Amino acid sequence: MTIRPAGKWIKGIRADMPARRAARRALRSRLRAVARLILMLLEQHRDDSGADPQFVHRLRVSTRRATAAIDAFSPVLRAGRARKAVATLRALRRAAADARDCDVHRALFSGTLPGAPEGDRPALLHVLERIDHDRARAARQLGKALRRAKPRRLRGAHARLVRRRCDAGPTGAGGAAPVTALDLARSSLAARAEDFRRAGEQPLAEIENVHALRLAGKSLRYGLETLAVCLDARVRDELFPRLADLLDRLGQLNDAHQVVHRLDRYRAELSPGARDPGLAPAPDESAEALLRAIDSFTGRLRARRDRLHAELQAGWPEFNSGEFVQALNTLLGPAPGATGAAPRAVDQPAHRVPQEAMPVTPLMPGTRARIGAIDVGSNSIRLIIAEVSADGSYRVMDDEREVARLGSRLHSRGTLDPRAMQHAALTIARMKGIADGYGVRLLRVVGTSAVREARNTPEFIQLVRRAAGVELEVISAEQEAMLSYRSAARAFDLASAPGAVVDIGGGSTQIVVSAPAAPVQRPGAADTGPALPELGGVVERVYTIALGAVRLTERFGGPDNAAGSRFREMRRFIKRRFRREAGAPPLAPQLVVATGGTFTTLASICAQAELGPAADGLFAGTLQGREVKLAQLKHALDRLRKMPLRRRAEVRGLGADRADIIVAGLALAERVMKTLGVSSVRIHEGGIRDGLLLEMAHRLRQTDPAGAPRPSDPMRSVRRFARACGYEQAHSRHVARLALRIFDQLGVYPALAQTFSARDRVLLESAAILHDIGYLINYSGHHKHSYHLIIHADLPGLTSREVEVVANLARYHRLAEPTRTHPGFARLGRDDRRLVKRLSGILRVADGLDRTHTQGVRDVRVEIAGRSARFMIAAAGEPTVDIWGAERKSGLFEAALGLRPRFEFEPVRTTSVEADAPVA
Repeated sequence: MTIRPAGKWIKGIRADMPARRAARRALRSRLRAVARLILMLLEQHRDDSGADPQFVHRLRVSTRRATAAIDAFSPVLRAGRARKAVATLRALRRAAADARDCDVHRALFSGTLPGAPEGDRPALLHVLERIDHDRARAARQLGKALRRAKPRRLRGAHARLVRRRCDAGPTGAGGAAPVTALDLARSSLAARAEDFRRAGEQPLAEIENVHALRLAGKSLRYGLETLAVCLDARVRDELFPRLADLLDRLGQLNDAHQVVHRLDRYRAELSPGARDPGLAPAPDESAEALLRAIDSFTGRLRARRDRLHAELQAGWPEFNSGEFVQALNTLLGPAPGATGAAPRAVDQPAHRVPQEAMPVTPLMPGTRARIGAIDVGSNSIRLIIAEVSADGSYRVMDDEREVARLGSRLHSRGTLDPRAMQHAALTIARMKGIADGYGVRLLRVVGTSAVREARNTPEFIQLVRRAAGVELEVISAEQEAMLSYRSAARAFDLASAPGAVVDIGGGSTQIVVSAPAAPVQRPGAADTGPALPELGGVVERVYTIALGAVRLTERFGGPDNAAGSRFREMRRFIKRRFRREAGAPPLAPQLVVATGGTFTTLASICAQAELGPAADGLFAGTLQGREVKLAQLKHALDRLRKMPLRRRAEVRGLGADRADIIVAGLALAERVMKTLGVSSVRIHEGGIRDGLLLEMAHRLRQTDPAGAPRPSDPMRSVRRFARACGYEQAHSRHVARLALRIFDQLGVYPALAQTFSARDRVLLESAAILHDIGYLINYSGHHKHSYHLIIHADLPGLTSREVEVVANLARYHRLAEPTRTHPGFARLGRDDRRLVKRLSGILRVADGLDRTHTQGVRDVRVEIAGRSARFMIAAAGEPTVDIWGAERKSGLFEAALGLRPRFEFEPVRTTSVEADAPVA
């Protein structure tokens, strides 16, 4: 059986081709190439001829190309089936990668053997024997992956992957032009290029950053191979060869690094008791001579690796990833006739312009700047403009609101209404003009529930870009909730008692529950940093429920039915949803701050009713801080739902633009108050826009005395947050010391040298400091409370992905081990799940070694022999309970790291850990 190599570029795709048609053609080409290679390799396995290295390498490349095609066309694919296909391709690629590495390394040492000195030949033969052993194991794994892949089914998977329809039909929503291959090329390649640019800005002196750059470059390369046929020919003729040349250099460096790592592992296996019993006996020469020869090989290869690394660093400025990405983005510009935008699958991440990517020059002391925010909600669009000072304070200068009903009919159609989109885009353009008139320096435009959920969101984003010249961010429900919380915490004391902030919008409801911050002493200079000002308490839980005033009104038949014949049905529906998605809150809030149009309208109705008809014109409209009781809410709800819509619109304090949705909004408000178990709320007239202003003002003040931006130290923010949660300082710091001692000693062993990175050490230390902060809520289940507190914390210096890893590490420091049935763990990527298991195994052992919370264990020394890890526990007196605690919690360590732990007491009179630099 012969196989014609699959082409680099996909033929038959044009820029103006409908996206679904282009997806079918691209996936058919890529998946059939993979299926052909699988069949060929399976035939070789049946013939016992062994997998041809050439075909193994081709399989790796083909699976990468197929994965890139699935990723590029994901908006028009069935998400569940796409994930399964990617998982199959990933398993094949990883199995092929192991076999390919063995083939490359064997070729390297085989080529050296004929001319090698006689004294080096035994060592070379031993290395080749070990590579053959690893290659046989890799071949078995590859065979399993090939059989599981079901090549004949994979060959025809392209027809099942592509959706039957997108948006409102083949012409898109509202009769717009169909989504084209060029639209997907723009969105997909721009994101990959940005990842590549950021990776290129990291210091390449660290090998981890080089690896990250290589992965980002490969992602961009295979994305270009999938979609470059839609772009200007200069992408293929000029830019692609430059990228391919860079990746070849990075590949050489990676191969050199891998072969050094392999020799380090083989050397470690030659120690007594560590040799694999499945191998043939070692050569007759003495072990010392064998080790010396392997050390000689390793030294030469390490020197070659370091030379390649130095050449890469020296030549990197010539490549200039920023310039490369800028050139690519220029060629990604709009093509004639291509005006559509890629639809976003419902379960795909929302379009988000990272805030940190927005260019901002911090304010110098004594200067001011004007900032603005536009909140594009399901019911209304709001603008706020403020003037901010260098110290982060600001004053509001203008406030504008217009009802656009962008979420109208979203529940039934799944798309934004074209007329509402046009109205909203023009409104945003008008508000942008107001901001320009004020000389606004920094403007953020964010979309919430309706924009977040609609299938034609990219079309709306493009419409806003054309009409207003601004980029619309689509924020997550949790981001929306936290913006409202920060706004409320600035106006109310949410730090001294359990509290909650509620925001009822047109399409969703958010509830943030917080615990009181523990009293802390004024931090020293070493603990100050650019963290967002610590407003309010410590966020324990965020509930986001896809129920809003507009959504409910439409779901239950419009304003008349929702308030009349279907009112009780609507109320029961709300109750069921809240029971399922919110349940009982972890804390009983003593103060509930309510924001959003429903609550401010309710407060206005109550204020007007108290003043009475004789006081018309006396109410100034200021509702900030006003208390509204549950009894008043029930009275207003009962009164309004019995009125026809025409009379409802005449009620004082209730605007005509909200009369049709107020009943559904008040029904939601009633259920929120009952769920939280409170009899009153305080009204806050701020909201998302105010939270945006706080974030922008904070970014403009992040400077040191000289005016330069201050770097974020992750441990500084971790310690600050730990103090706010009232952590047990002595225990947490001691557990962190022990965990880092274990971590550092494991990294000394070559077999584990590549298991962890320097950044993983920071994550472990952070989790050790924070692992018990859940005590702030309750001892029972405190590990789960720790997870929720960390996941909602603001920890500058840690990325959102790293915060999730730290939260999971704290979650698994006791009781249940990580499992995919836990939603927080399941959300992590595969590599992060593996990392959480390994670091949690270390953290559990370290926590067990201070089971008595007396810091009796002064040091821990780790010795690895074969598959055993011997922990020598140093203490003044035998720490029986602490050793028992470590043994009881060591199961995950053994399962994740493949080392069987043994704990032995080693009496000492002096401490060695105390001499170490403090970790917290």
